Amino acid sequence: MNKRILYLSDFEIISYEVSAVTRTLSQIQYFPNTPEGHQQFIDYLQQDIHTPLYYLVDTIQEEYQVISLPHVTGGDRQRLFQHRMKRTFEYTSYTYAVVQGRESQGRGDDRVLFTALSNPELLQPWLSLIQKYKIPLVGIYSAVLLTQQFLKYLPESSHILLVTCVVQTQSQNLQGIRQTFFAKQQLQLSRFVPLKPSQQHEYTTVILEQIVKMQRYLDSARFVPLNTPLSIVILTPSYLYENMQQVVKNTRNDFNITLIDCSDLLEHLGLRLENDTFWLQTTLAQQLFYGWHKNHYAKPIDKQYFFYRRLRQVIYALSAGFLLAAISYSSWEFYQSFSMRQMGYEITHKITEREKQIAQLREKQMNLPLKIEYIRSIVDAGNHIVAHHLLPQPSLVKLSEVLAQHPQLKIHRLIWNSNSNERLAADTAVRAKSLPENRGKPIEIKDKSGVKPEIIEMIRVVGEIYPFDGNFKAALLRFKRFTNELRKQPLFSEIKEVDIPYDPLALQGQIGGMQENAPNRVKNASFTIDILIKHAYDKK
Repeated sequence: MNKRILYLSDFEIISYEVSAVTRTLSQIQYFPNTPEGHQQFIDYLQQDIHTPLYYLVDTIQEEYQVISLPHVTGGDRQRLFQHRMKRTFEYTSYTYAVVQGRESQGRGDDRVLFTALSNPELLQPWLSLIQKYKIPLVGIYSAVLLTQQFLKYLPESSHILLVTCVVQTQSQNLQGIRQTFFAKQQLQLSRFVPLKPSQQHEYTTVILEQIVKMQRYLDSARFVPLNTPLSIVILTPSYLYENMQQVVKNTRNDFNITLIDCSDLLEHLGLRLENDTFWLQTTLAQQLFYGWHKNHYAKPIDKQYFFYRRLRQVIYALSAGFLLAAISYSSWEFYQSFSMRQMGYEITHKITEREKQIAQLREKQMNLPLKIEYIRSIVDAGNHIVAHHLLPQPSLVKLSEVLAQHPQLKIHRLIWNSNSNERLAADTAVRAKSLPENRGKPIEIKDKSGVKPEIIEMIRVVGEIYPFDGNFKAALLRFKRFTNELRKQPLFSEIKEVDIPYDPLALQGQIGGMQENAPNRVKNASFTIDILIKHAYDKK
């Protein structure tokens, strides 16, 4: 996007435009400070009320002071700067402050450059029209502060005096020269020297005379330390370069003067003008084309429409992002629904084919005792049973071998069952969830051992010690021998003693003991045990 720049000096006000494509700066219009000029400026603004405007000020009525202040940070620094600016520049609100560094000696105070436009009326006629027609103003910039960007293209030196020519664009007359002094790449002061019309033919001599005066002032004010050379750089238009070079050769040799052809500087910067004439304001205007530059003098109320424009752009960008996200999400959902619909069509087609096959089977096998759907369920159940690979015969054979060694045991019932530990874990989790302390808490259902699922085969043995003569101690001893023999068998994973032979008379006098029923329980020594056999689960 092109940039519009309004250049204001003590002699003229000009609008420039920099092309974003060709990087060419062109002068659009010149506005005199008269009612007719104001009307022309209004027409210029109304032609384009959306493109932001940069306000570049180059005036004699700009003051500079470098002041040392105590080093503070945050809000204290801001308040200190505001208080100092009110004391230093009490008649204007167009002020600016920048920290240039800290003192190397003493308490390390901050060196702060304070600048101000001493005559606000210079800005108001044009600024009020910009506000009236709601033109987005990016900022008000000082031409002198922007010249600091030229230092990286100049010969390196700790103390530089930059001399530039100030020309009125409308009349092409040399109005004066500006001498700007930099110490350690930081602006210290700037001085504008007007030239009289009678001096036009000898301006090169006048420039050198003013340089001598400026050097004497810098030495007397101790801006330049002793035995420190002052580098003087003169930016000269191409058609004046040879004349200026001849004059410099004829002067004293104690000056460290460097002449730079403005055309060479423009070529180095990659900038172009519509004509070959170089003036300071044109190059400064093109400097605003590159990157971001900190605003110098514009107040928040001056930049309100630019802020609204930026806010509107952010809202548009967010809206576009949300719209793009919505379109992407809708496209993804549409793709998913289309895929599901295709899958539904395929499933429907398979169901139709299966129904046709089932109908054909029904016609061929009319004498089947069950429907073909039931037969499939029976086959699935059979496959599940076959996958367990379990029969009670091996376990019962091993149990019989142990029982043969204990003839004093009488077996009443044998109960055989098999189940997976997944179901047992699920039942355990359900019981645990029902406990009061676990209500409302998530219970994870998993295998206790944390390994692959197993098939648990269980044999419940219900019997008694026979014959029994009432000696519970001997009966309990025979029972323990039987269970220990079972635990020695590798096939049996675990032996659980559910009920053991005991003497109910031993509970007399204890809490819960039932003395009145005790004589009825001494007729036999019954027992109940569970034998658990674990098998690896094999899904087939």
